[in-house]
Amino acid sequence: MNQNSQQWNQRWVDDHLDMYNYAVQIGDIEWQQQLLIDMRNKEQLLREEALNVAKEELWEQFNTVNHKMMELIARRKVCASSDEDITIKELIEDLKQQRIELAKQIKKICS
Repeated sequence: MNQNSQQWNQRWVDDHLDMYNYAVQIGDIEWQQQLLIDMRNKEQLLREEALNVAKEELWEQFNTVNHKMMELIARRKVCASSDEDITIKELIEDLKQQRIELAKQIKKICS
């Protein structure tokens, strides 16, 4: 587990303990019980959150690759030389491969 993950976990626990203490102060039994359930299921909740973050990051990367591809396709339409056209075509092919790999990772995470 890396340091950011440990800090995030500790912050999550601290926040839930603070909320639990507040729920006790205001006498909200239902909220107290829900917070206790959440803290007991902490590992599962943290795994789900990490999975959601990973999915979001992969989708951001996928969208970035798509955007770059669209820019290159537009640039290719107005390029002046065949050398430039070949270079752009190669870049597009590289981006297609990146997109395929990202799609595989997204599919793996989502299944």
